[in-house]
Amino acid sequence: MASEMSTWDEPVIMGGDFNMVRWSWALRDIGRSARASAIGRTHITLAEKAYGMRLSIDHVLASGTGSVEARPTLGSDHRGLLARIALDP
Repeated sequence: MASEMSTWDEPVIMGGDFNMVRWSWALRDIGRSARASAIGRTHITLAEKAYGMRLSIDHVLASGTGSVEARPTLGSDHRGLLARIALDP
């Protein structure tokens, strides 16, 4: 998948539960392959404590800039993320 992402010519927006923290090598590798980076600040998104910790494992990656706001869980075990993105031309 990473090799396929490196061929994308269009602007990129990816978001969701990556099951990893922002500073993980895997998330950086995904972003590097797609020529996108994590936008906004990190938010604690896993509502339930995992291993005694509250984790930030949901992210938005984009080939632009923007901000991210945490939203309520709305019945999920993850808080939602609302991203406002300005894509690079």
